[in-house]
Amino acid sequence: MNLSVPVKLAAFILQTSLGILGNIIVLGVYTHITQIQQKMKPVDKIFCSLAFSNMMILLTRGSPQIMSYLGHQNILDNVGCIAIFYTYRLLRGVSISATCFLSVFQAIVMAPATSRWESLKTKVPNYVLPFLAAFWLGSAVINIYIPLGGLANVNGTDPFYRVGSCLFRHYGLVISALYSTMANGYDFLFISLMLLSSTYTVFILRRHGQQVKYLHSIGTATRESVDKKASKNIIKLTALYVFFFSIDTFIMIYSVTPSSFPALLPEIRLFLSSCYSMLSPFLIMTFNKKIKIPVGWFRKMEKSNVLCL
Repeated sequence: MNLSVPVKLAAFILQTSLGILGNIIVLGVYTHITQIQQKMKPVDKIFCSLAFSNMMILLTRGSPQIMSYLGHQNILDNVGCIAIFYTYRLLRGVSISATCFLSVFQAIVMAPATSRWESLKTKVPNYVLPFLAAFWLGSAVINIYIPLGGLANVNGTDPFYRVGSCLFRHYGLVISALYSTMANGYDFLFISLMLLSSTYTVFILRRHGQQVKYLHSIGTATRESVDKKASKNIIKLTALYVFFFSIDTFIMIYSVTPSSFPALLPEIRLFLSSCYSMLSPFLIMTFNKKIKIPVGWFRKMEKSNVLCL
């Protein structure tokens, strides 16, 4: 028996189950908040979109791999493989765009109170839902090449890499380069915006730090502190995405080179590419008071129930 299979199975089960649970908690708390307050803040809507996309990424990425390790190799036909992979790429695009939107949104919040920035500060919150809808549509369009072919669960002579029981074929250097440019260009656009907005936010934070000693109003200082904490936390979330995106991109580039690569490399890439979706909800829980309070209340209730038993 190949001992590596149970280890890989356990790793993917742990990643998928923990990640889905974490994102469900985030979505559940925001659903509860919506029922109480009847209205969510703009940033909360972005967090919800991010949590939902990350939850579905884990489901569409981890489940086929888990079923493959369990010996169920032919559950998905060609249509099923295409649907799963297209859904994953769609949600991956939504995840990166939502993370980028969080970074840009917070940069606008932290921007100085000039006439130009004040106009953006008042307009952007009103267009959060249209922006999120545009991200879904943009990701759906940019990945339209997937249903046109390239994914199948049948053996072939073309080079491929495996996603569960599904095989992704490479149709020559030119076509593969075209597809890669379309998909990765979309990702790099948002990565660039993340880096720019995060760099700008860091610059604003440093300038605020130099000016804070001149503040005499306690209320202003408190407000500055809230904004700075939110900015730092979103920068952490952005940094987490950029870290795993960089690793994924490096492995992808290395795997398409003519030189041979280790057989485990595609599976390592599969696992690492979903780490952000698994870790991000728990990072959000550490700094989002709206989630920390209900989770803490639930833990107290659980302990009290145990004591009653």
